Amino acid sequence: PVTEDARRIPAYFETDPPKAQLPAMLSPERVEGRAAVRAYRAAKEIPGVLAQLPCYCHCDRVDGHRGLVDCFRDNHAARCVICMKEALLA
Repeated sequence: PVTEDARRIPAYFETDPPKAQLPAMLSPERVEGRAAVRAYRAAKEIPGVLAQLPCYCHCDRVDGHRGLVDCFRDNHAARCVICMKEALLA
């Protein structure tokens, strides 16, 4: 059976937040791996979009992330295939 927690939608911004509320993004040059570099480049191009997407690795519970955009402020997304795939799909 699927638990209530499994059905919970992770944190995200309901509207495009002001740029001042968005985190500084880690440079794509500071991550390793072709997929990670592509994901970080995508994140830099569309931070407002990523802010409005929940991250389904559920890092909001553990790391306090406010949306997918927060995964790209450090190397979190470079180690997480879920974060990378979500950014590339966006």
